[in-house]
Amino acid sequence: MAAVGHDVDLRVTDLTLDVGDDDSIAADFVADSLRVCSDGPSKFDRKDIERNAKKTLGTQKYPTIKFRSTSVVRNGDRVSIDGDLTLKGVTGPVSVEARDDGERWNAEVTLDQRKFNIKPFSAMLAMLKVKPEVTVKISVPHP
Repeated sequence: MAAVGHDVDLRVTDLTLDVGDDDSIAADFVADSLRVCSDGPSKFDRKDIERNAKKTLGTQKYPTIKFRSTSVVRNGDRVSIDGDLTLKGVTGPVSVEARDDGERWNAEVTLDQRKFNIKPFSAMLAMLKVKPEVTVKISVPHP
């Protein structure tokens, strides 16, 4: 949406995150719980973006996005996490480097939608396109 003046941020509003005693991580996200949290789009545009996100993710058929860690390695205030992400029925490997800022664990990961059989959104006869790579920002408060 940057082409029309919007960098759109979406927030997951319904998720479950479990961290095991061995630092293993299991996260389940309700796919249709994405909400626009950017200030730029109008109320109408926000609803349209959320509707398109639900359609793109196929939330009727794939209601849950899942992450399961396969390796978690701590090094001071940093942690390397490898795992499997299941999105729209496709499971693929994901690696994340997280950092502890004293209050939250923060990380960013870039995902190529096409690897999860997601066709990047386009509109206006493909004049408006969303890049195939999306950046996912993760921020988890300390328990």
